Amino acid sequence: MQDITELQRRLSGALERIGHGLEALGPVAPDGAAAGPDPSELAAALAAEQDLTAQLEERIRATRDRFETRAAEADKELRDVHALLAAVESDRNRLKLVAETLTATCAQLRDLNAQGVADADRVNDAMTAEIDALRTMRDSDRGELNAIIRLLDGAGADARTPDSQEEVRQDG
Repeated sequence: MQDITELQRRLSGALERIGHGLEALGPVAPDGAAAGPDPSELAAALAAEQDLTAQLEERIRATRDRFETRAAEADKELRDVHALLAAVESDRNRLKLVAETLTATCAQLRDLNAQGVADADRVNDAMTAEIDALRTMRDSDRGELNAIIRLLDGAGADARTPDSQEEVRQDG
């Protein structure tokens, strides 16, 4: 009998706690549904949030695509600049070698002239070295000018695209 009394006491305590929990939930609508926000309003708000999320995802995708395109262009431009610098460096090394040859030939020619010996082969070597030096300098200068023109063309193309400036202003 004591067990029954204990079970009854525990059961009434549980029912009391359930009652308090139901009171905390709020009133029940007359048709038996719980009172709360209108489902159509919730659906409209959800649809608006989904549209906004889709728009933001599209903007992120477009921004990522623009970034990847610009990064690829910058990488290509950097490779081009490195190639141009390598070509200029090669021209400079070739020019240095020709200038050293010219200096040595001129020194030999001066020594021969100081001795009063006219050597046609040495004069010819000196003239050939000088002409080679002039050609190498001209080619080097032309290569440098072409490199500068390419770099300026690239910078000018960037400055001529107003769309890229507008995008930066809109995104910023």
